[in-house]
Amino acid sequence: MSSVNTSNNLSDKFDQRPIKHHSFVSEVPDVKHMERALLGLLNDFHSGKLKAFGSGCTMDQMTKIREQQESLAKLHFELAASEEDSLENGNDFNAAKAQENMLQLMQRLEQLSISIEQLQTSHTGL
Repeated sequence: MSSVNTSNNLSDKFDQRPIKHHSFVSEVPDVKHMERALLGLLNDFHSGKLKAFGSGCTMDQMTKIREQQESLAKLHFELAASEEDSLENGNDFNAAKAQENMLQLMQRLEQLSISIEQLQTSHTGL
């Protein structure tokens, strides 16, 4: 019974609290200042002045890294499906083939890791 009383007490406290409303900037000079600042930021973005990872990093580099990630994931799923199909069809999927697949995945992962590392070092200037 005490938990019901506690619950009711908490409910009463919440009901009695004043409601806080979010205040928006509504003064015309403030709104115009924010508008100019946002338009300036948009112009900087479109002109290429804004860079998320520094001047040495390009969108092309990040796109290539994303493509490597996608390719690695696709290869991983293809190799797993191939192994599963071989086992379902009664074919022998031997340790040598599994080792070959793992080596292929590890080489691609290493290439991806090097690409990401180069992106980071171009960003930090190391």
